[in-house]
Amino acid sequence: MTIRVALIEDHPTTILGVKSMLENAKDIEFVKGFPTVTAFFDYVRFVRTGIALHPVDVVLLDLRLADLSMPYDNAKALIDQKLKVLVYSSLESPYLIRDVLRAGVHGVFEKNRSTEELLDAIRIVSTGNTHATTEWASIIDSNYQALGVDLSPRQQEVLELIASGETDRAIAEMLNIRQSTVNDYVNRIRTKFAQAGCETEGRGELIKQGMYSGILPGPSDPRN
Repeated sequence: MTIRVALIEDHPTTILGVKSMLENAKDIEFVKGFPTVTAFFDYVRFVRTGIALHPVDVVLLDLRLADLSMPYDNAKALIDQKLKVLVYSSLESPYLIRDVLRAGVHGVFEKNRSTEELLDAIRIVSTGNTHATTEWASIIDSNYQALGVDLSPRQQEVLELIASGETDRAIAEMLNIRQSTVNDYVNRIRTKFAQAGCETEGRGELIKQGMYSGILPGPSDPRN
């Protein structure tokens, strides 16, 4: 069976490069490249969930698109149509990686990997399995150890307010809680990062680990 692959990527040279990488694979057909998820849906034209006039089996999805759409929303929209989604990106942002993993993508693949590795990843994902090899491992390595930190919604809210420059007193007033409760949240946040092997001395370090973890967006990451 031929695996039909589409690429959602806003750089024409990258689209041409992927097309070239896939064209010699007898079991894979490169359908087309699209600059946005909207353009992709306009082409495939789903008549109902999972059924399209121009079927696609696997979608390669870049995390950063020129229309500034949110990666989570893009991945979720594709997955909701029963598509297999393989993130095809430079993987430089823990925030965006965490976001699409939460959406349920079938794997992540770094753009500078070889043609054979890409073909293997597409084949794995097309069967409904997860592509969980070197990229996933590298995301949880020493540079991304904080990615495994899981904060409660209130802890995340406190961390976001800290990152915005608010004092403990101001946070307490904004959340209608005691300042001692804010201090307790901060200590629990520090403990969770420390358990993941992350340094959190001082607010600056805590904010930095929040960005490494993908809980806080980095300077160039889109905001919801």
